[in-house]
Amino acid sequence: MPGCATDSFDDVPDTEETASIYLLLTAPTRESALAKCVEAETVALSCTSDGGNQASYLSTVNTAYRPSSTSTSASNLCDSLIDAGIFNSPIVYTYGARNCHFECNRKFWQGRRDASLCTSAGTSAAITTHGQCSPSTWTSECVDSTFKSCLTDCFQAGTDTYFLPQGY
Repeated sequence: MPGCATDSFDDVPDTEETASIYLLLTAPTRESALAKCVEAETVALSCTSDGGNQASYLSTVNTAYRPSSTSTSASNLCDSLIDAGIFNSPIVYTYGARNCHFECNRKFWQGRRDASLCTSAGTSAAITTHGQCSPSTWTSECVDSTFKSCLTDCFQAGTDTYFLPQGY
């Protein structure tokens, strides 16, 4: 009809496309996952050192995560931990999933620090729990309900951000 506008979605932006682009721009990268790892390991290494169990912690990390090396420096530890074997076989974890996992680790160790459990007995128990809650064993062995709930949010109830293809 001349002079009348018709219903059309031509002028409506494609919000799904915009959202997809936004997700790709905000998806955790190797660098952001590495930064989250450093935050987590700074707390973990400090707490286990205070409890006199840092060597035991690093041994557990080595067994559970299979990094190329371990270090008492959070930055150096995370340089190898970010690409550790556990994150690449048998399942390849996105950097979003790794970022989320490291945040769960940070919360776990910060909780120990806040509860004044960075003692010999406290860190010994925490190291055992931490080993049970690694990416390969958490579904069957993790007994800490808060840690397990956090990991469930990362790996089972996570948003699409955690499951974007590698390389984004």
